[in-house]
Order: sequence, then C-alpha cells, then structure tokens
Amino acid sequence: LLGEKDALVVNDGRLSINRRCCRVDIWSLDELAVEMERRRDNRSFMATARRRLVAVYQGDFLADEGEPWVYAARERWRKRFDALIQTSQA
Repeated sequence: LLGEKDALVVNDGRLSINRRCCRVDIWSLDELAVEMERRRDNRSFMATARRRLVAVYQGDFLADEGEPWVYAARERWRKRFDALIQTSQA
C-alpha cells in the first residue's frame, strides 16, 4: 500500500514508519519548527521559514479523525503553528 517494502519497521515490538524512506508532513513540520525556534533572531531565515511553514501546515492534524487521542495532538500543533507564525512576524 505504501509502495516501499521497507516503509514499515518493527522496533522493540512497535510498528512504525521508516524515516529513511518515508516523509510524513508532521515530521517535516516538527523539523522546521525546531529550526525556527533555534534561529528566531535571524529575520531573513524567519521570513523564508514562515512561507515554508504555511506551505507545510495544511490545517488541523488528522482533521477527519475523531479519536480522543488526536485532540491533544491537534491542539498542540495548532498552538505551535500559531506561536511560530507570531514569532516569524516580529
């Protein structure tokens, strides 16, 4: 289904996506957020990063899911996105 035989890995009895061959938008968002938080004093970088952030963040995390565990993650990412947007405009 994923089109890559090594897309899934089992580590310590837990099934997960292999970061070496799959890209997940939330991982990309997290990497960008960490870099923005680290380089928040660099105006040029922040302007570029803000555009990338808006392109990567495509709305609520798992917007079509109604499982209780999703709500906290969704809210956490929405708050982080909002804070990064505010920081990048300063």
